[in-house]
Amino acid sequence: LQYINIIITSILKPISSITVLSQKWFVMLNSILLVDDDVISNFINYRMISNLDIAKEVTLKLNGKEALKYIKDRCNRINSCPDLILLDLNMPTMNGLEFLEEYKKESLPNKDKIKIVVLSNMIKDEDQKLLDDYGIKTFLIKPITKEKIMEIIETV
Repeated sequence: LQYINIIITSILKPISSITVLSQKWFVMLNSILLVDDDVISNFINYRMISNLDIAKEVTLKLNGKEALKYIKDRCNRINSCPDLILLDLNMPTMNGLEFLEEYKKESLPNKDKIKIVVLSNMIKDEDQKLLDDYGIKTFLIKPITKEKIMEIIETV
C-alpha cells in the first residue's frame, strides 16, 4: 500500500497540489512560517515538515520581529502570505504575544486565511486568556510530532 501511495503521489504531484499522507489526501500548502528562537528545534522541525512534503516552502524566523517583517514584505509585495504560522511564545526581541499584538494591527491581504498555531513547552492560564483574545484556538505543546502537524494540516 505504501508503494501505491508513492506511485500515486509521484503521478499527481506534477499535475496538482494534492499529496497522499497516511491514506488521506491533503492539499499542499504554499508556505509555512516557523517562528522559534531555538535553533535545534528549528532544524528538527524544518526537516520533519519538509520531509512530510506538505508545503512548497518552509521559512524559519528566530523572533517575532523578523517574522512580522517577513509577513508584511511577503503579503504586501508579492501577495503571498504564509498559509500557516507556527509561533513560539517565548522568544527574545519580540515574543509570540508581542508578535500577535502587532500582527493584529496589520492590514494584510488574505489575513483571514492565515492560520496561526502557538507552540510552547507549556501554556499558562494567563497566556491562554490572552491567546483567546487574539483568536488563537490551536496550540501545540513541544516537541512537534508528525501526528500533531498532520492534525493541524487537516484544519488549514
